[in-house]
Amino acid sequence: MANIKKSTVTVTAEPKDHLTAIPTEVQHLIIGNLLATHEPNKAFECIGNLATSKKTPASHPFDSLAATCKTFRGEVNQWCLLFLTNHSTITNCKPLKNSKNQAERNFIRGRGGLLTWCEKHCVFCGKKSARSAILMNGLHCCTDCDKEHWPDKITKTQAKKEYDLRDDHLHPPLAHHSGPSLAKLLTTSPAMAKLYKKFGSLSKLRYGTYMAHNVPTTMFLRKDVLAQAQRVHGDVEAHLAAKEAKKQAKRDEKARKAREAAVALDIIQQQQAAAALQAYAAAIVPLSQVVQQPWDQSQSEFDKFLSQHALDKIANPDDDVIRVGDTGVKERGCSIIAKQPSTPLTSLDPLPPFPHYPGKIAKLGTKRRHSGEEPVGNGYPAHPKKVMTDINGNMEVDEAHPQSELAKLKEATNGEIDESLYSRQLYVLGHEAMKRMGASHILVVGLRGLGVEIAKNIALAGVKSLTLFDPKPAAIQDLSAQFFLHPEDVGKPRAAVTAPRVSELNPYTPVGVHESDSLTADLAQLRRYQVVVLTDTTLKDQLTIADYCHQNGIFVVIADTFGLFGSIFTDFGKNFTVGDATGENPLSGIVAGVDQDGLVSALDETRHGLEDGDFITFTEVEGMEGLNDGVPRKITVKGPYTFSIGDVSGLGVYKRGGLYTQVKMPKFLDFEPLSQQLKKPEYVVSDFAKFDRPAQLHAGFQALHAFVEKRGDLPRPHNDSDAAEVLKLAQEVAKASGEDVELDEKLIKELSYQARGDLCPMAAFFGGLAAQEVLKSVSGKFHPIKQWLYFDSLESLPTSSTRSEEQCKPLGTRYDGQIAVFGKEYQDKLANYKEFLVGAGAIGCEMIKNWAMIGLATGPKGRITLTDMDQIERSNLNRQFLFRPKDVGKLKSECAALAAQAMNPDLKGHIDMLKDRVSQETEHVFNETFWEGLDAVTNALDNVDARTYVDRRCVFFHKPLLDSGTLGTKGNTQVVLPRQTESYSSSVDPPEQSFPMCTLRSFPNRIEHTIAWAKDLFHTYFAGPAEIVNSYLEKENYLASQQRQSGNEKQTLETLRDYLVTEWPKDFDTCIEWGRMQFEKHYNNAIQQLLYNFPKDSKTSSGQPFWSGPKRAPDALRFDPNNPTHYSFVLAAANLHAFNYSIQPINDRKHVISVLDRMNVPEFRPDPGVKIQADDKEPDPNANGVQDDEEDLKNITKSLPRPDSLVGFRLEPVEFEKDDDTNFHIDFITAASNLRAENYKIQTADRHKTKFIAGKIIPAIATTTALVTGLVVLELYKIIDGKTDIEQYKNGFVNLALPFFGFSEPIVSPKATYKGGNGKELTIDKLWDRFETDDVTLKEFLADFEEKHGFKITMISSGVTLLYASFYPASRTKDRLPMKLSTLVETISTKPIPDHQKNVILDIAVEHPDEDAADDEDIDLPYVMLKLNK
Repeated sequence: MANIKKSTVTVTAEPKDHLTAIPTEVQHLIIGNLLATHEPNKAFECIGNLATSKKTPASHPFDSLAATCKTFRGEVNQWCLLFLTNHSTITNCKPLKNSKNQAERNFIRGRGGLLTWCEKHCVFCGKKSARSAILMNGLHCCTDCDKEHWPDKITKTQAKKEYDLRDDHLHPPLAHHSGPSLAKLLTTSPAMAKLYKKFGSLSKLRYGTYMAHNVPTTMFLRKDVLAQAQRVHGDVEAHLAAKEAKKQAKRDEKARKAREAAVALDIIQQQQAAAALQAYAAAIVPLSQVVQQPWDQSQSEFDKFLSQHALDKIANPDDDVIRVGDTGVKERGCSIIAKQPSTPLTSLDPLPPFPHYPGKIAKLGTKRRHSGEEPVGNGYPAHPKKVMTDINGNMEVDEAHPQSELAKLKEATNGEIDESLYSRQLYVLGHEAMKRMGASHILVVGLRGLGVEIAKNIALAGVKSLTLFDPKPAAIQDLSAQFFLHPEDVGKPRAAVTAPRVSELNPYTPVGVHESDSLTADLAQLRRYQVVVLTDTTLKDQLTIADYCHQNGIFVVIADTFGLFGSIFTDFGKNFTVGDATGENPLSGIVAGVDQDGLVSALDETRHGLEDGDFITFTEVEGMEGLNDGVPRKITVKGPYTFSIGDVSGLGVYKRGGLYTQVKMPKFLDFEPLSQQLKKPEYVVSDFAKFDRPAQLHAGFQALHAFVEKRGDLPRPHNDSDAAEVLKLAQEVAKASGEDVELDEKLIKELSYQARGDLCPMAAFFGGLAAQEVLKSVSGKFHPIKQWLYFDSLESLPTSSTRSEEQCKPLGTRYDGQIAVFGKEYQDKLANYKEFLVGAGAIGCEMIKNWAMIGLATGPKGRITLTDMDQIERSNLNRQFLFRPKDVGKLKSECAALAAQAMNPDLKGHIDMLKDRVSQETEHVFNETFWEGLDAVTNALDNVDARTYVDRRCVFFHKPLLDSGTLGTKGNTQVVLPRQTESYSSSVDPPEQSFPMCTLRSFPNRIEHTIAWAKDLFHTYFAGPAEIVNSYLEKENYLASQQRQSGNEKQTLETLRDYLVTEWPKDFDTCIEWGRMQFEKHYNNAIQQLLYNFPKDSKTSSGQPFWSGPKRAPDALRFDPNNPTHYSFVLAAANLHAFNYSIQPINDRKHVISVLDRMNVPEFRPDPGVKIQADDKEPDPNANGVQDDEEDLKNITKSLPRPDSLVGFRLEPVEFEKDDDTNFHIDFITAASNLRAENYKIQTADRHKTKFIAGKIIPAIATTTALVTGLVVLELYKIIDGKTDIEQYKNGFVNLALPFFGFSEPIVSPKATYKGGNGKELTIDKLWDRFETDDVTLKEFLADFEEKHGFKITMISSGVTLLYASFYPASRTKDRLPMKLSTLVETISTKPIPDHQKNVILDIAVEHPDEDAADDEDIDLPYVMLKLNK
């Protein structure tokens, strides 16, 4: 300052601003720092605020400075012009030709003025933006630039969580004081002295406020937070590690106690199981002691008969026995079996084996019945007898009355579903389907790769019991796909070693072994199961078992894989009922009209989405009241907005109103037995590009079975003589079928070559598919495969490596099943691959399992990098099968990697486990060296932003990418190939559905409206106000800054008054009273006001009833503490309000009721001055209301406590968390939504549905995940092979509910051709191409580019920094032209290039060679990558 020459400016007017006393040079420095002159740090520290209303611009320091005097106005005006022209590339400002006009023009506030421009544009790139997003400076900045300049921001909550900091650390109480004022404060206030001792060493942190959910969120720079953490903790990493160690110790202690409790429970349960066996023996009698009564009437008549005779339906899978009561009943098919009275309990048959695996009786928890009540023997639940032990240790059973015990049993079997475990699957299947699954007994036969995959998926889904059968000894080649076998298991029975490991997947699914040497020797033993799944079984046994099951009402699923070929067959018997064929939510809508011909029109031309043959019901129809009878009516679609319901004569004349709702009608299917379907098969096509393939494979698979029956084993890998014999057998099968099947000799021989192949991805595909069919059969949910499906992936065969009998022969290794298909040479190539897996969730677990089985990266040069920043939660265990309950709280990447190494020890030393998010913030971790060392990348993410970022990095580094995703039963896979295909980011998903604010505020008509309103209320009450209060207490001049922001000053002041003065709760009783008043405010007072403004008989301007169509007339609610919803709202609101203020809740119902009883709620009277928006198309009458009364604002401000009087006090904002059932978040939203639904007579939603909608939960099920991952790995085979023919790759789209399978070639990336000025044509790939240059001088780069490509560069920029422009004067470019490009970037941007960065991206603009080209004919050339050669 002392070296600056003093100004000679003459002040001609009375100074109005203190800046007049400052020298001109200093003024320019101040002005320069008021704007973001492409220097992010200055913009960050800037104190200006350009927020403005439409009417009156907010005051800016420039305005004050310009108003001081004419001279200053000229200085400021000139400076603004200079800024605009210097940065004309973003401001589009060009000097005026007339210098006089230029001198007179206002470049501060006028048209095209700097402040005017700043109020509408991003100050970095010049794009139009109303987003005031730069930390604390009020300037406008678009999202992209914000991310580029301040990518490493962190929210307050993240800062506190990641660095173990408190509010006092982030906002030190005395950071605003310094010098004499601080000294005076410390001497006069002991409390302040104490605070200074504690926090005096801490610095004031820069922070800002961003808008999230319309709520201001405090943000910091991560580097600032880290520096503060170092001041607080010293060694931050050591402190966090010590804290984590303490947490881990607590978790370990908790786990130890849980294990001890589980052991104790195991002993008790085994005692109960023994008693259950005795009780079971005492409760069954031979079938010969009962009589049969035929029943051929309807189901309703059957239910009526049972009710009249006080009979109970008992599901019984065995025809030989029946439970005894005073009157016993058994339902099977269309008959009732009733016991004669007083039948003696004699002549008991021998008991079947107990189905639980020894020592594996699961701990069921409080939401599940004890194992003593689990199925025993042939599937009956045992009597819950009283068990005692005499002095000799012999167990005695207290005999109870059979009928009363039966009633207890029925009550016990209605156990709740553990939603914390099954939450994501419940949103796919629903409670009813899950309950039906939970009563089913499944047998899985064959436990090689396919069988164990099916068993794994069924166990995760949750059935009553899962039994495994495979007495064959495990072989080394089984380890190619059987992930629950270990090398030391070779020679042991597969089922015996597999069952204990499958049982670990789900504590609610008991897993046992079917003890038998042969299934066909005693077929009656199959009656205890509802479904039998056959894999690795001869066709002879398949026919025997399948036909027996068909005759006895047992569902059958048969699946086989041979290398890259696979098939599935289903038989669910005669008259199988599909309750819901699609799983989609029923469609509904509002009726606009019904004419006399039965033509129904949807309201406001809304597409109804119905199809011919759908059924609907009507409600609330006026005039044609007969339509409201609840009878489903079949419709015929007449157009996208109309449909016909047929004859409506006699139903009256339609007046108004009405809702229609789709009814899911059951569908009945007849399945044929396997013996018939072998002759006349019914196919589901898996790939429409291979339409003729199923019939050929149908013959080929039978030929393989015939070969095995003849030779005793499958054909040898790539053996021509065996292949010729298989071909001959296939031709005989095709001829015998009588069908015109033209066999492809090459295809059938390839099937023979691969017959001994056992590939994990094929097992994953068919394992997911078969398990889903099992679940369909026992739940009636979704349409089954009817009845055959064949699939192959011959495109995955390698072409770059040789395949021969020598290459494919078994080597006695775990990879023999894969070598039989691909050969040893390809296996070695696969083993030395370097792959990056992003995400270790559901898809990630399945992916790493597949990679472990196929031996990916197990060679000397192979490497897998796995990263995931998330920790394991209990809800993950239902799908992410590598994790166990003991892993909850641990890192996913670590546990997944360890599990993969346990599956295949060859992976040890070949997996890098990371816990970093792949994002812009971690580019120092995932730097150029990292990406360049990869061969390919696989995404296993459920976040679109994260998937997009990884996709863009793959495009930049030219790496292949495999992406996939699931949504319930739907799944997709995508292959991204460098310079060949589109990328993941090339297509954009449709935006999320949003609702008009007017509808949410006053006129909801769907439960989705009330849930959205309730979630907004949650944020309005428990998140936003706390942030506002904390900002007031923490930020200097917070109220002054709010005054400059138009439109919300009064709202902010009222919030501060409510939460710091009038509604500050002193105890939990006050919180209860507050919750009760909120009930009154929203569900009584607001509704009364709405009906006052728009009475129920009011009319529109056109004479139509106001309350019609989508507008539902509400009714006010009167509070009733005995109403569960009313009480739940108050309790949840009180708890959340108490959380804000850190008040300990008292949730005793008697106490809460006593507080409510003594309350005096004032009577509400509507306000005539209140205006309510009547329609979304009309302007909001409150949007531009009267100006706030200054006197009111001053009075509210005076009533607020001073921030320095509340030092150390902060409110705790509520962060929405849907998966914690104890935090009252979902409870509040459910109650708030349902109360509003009651106001408007909308069907309410239970907590489960509300959680799904409010939490935006993505439904998921293990079957889809397994199948989709199998498809991804089949594409990985092709990438490893190096295939360049895009037609060999497949993007997949599946929906297991329908079922539907669609495959298509990846879309080719867009190309463009430009003609340069020298006549050269330049063809580029608009996605993958780029120009590359070494670190040459700017002059050399310009000349070289024009010479090589024929285009003259007119502009070069790096990020938001303009490095060169052709319109720059020579004086400005003479210093830049000799600079190396890297030096130029650092010089102009004033920022050094980070050490880890090996390249810099330069954006260029070129001159169009055709001078006559239109202005909008831009030449869109790729970017230039500057290689730094570090």
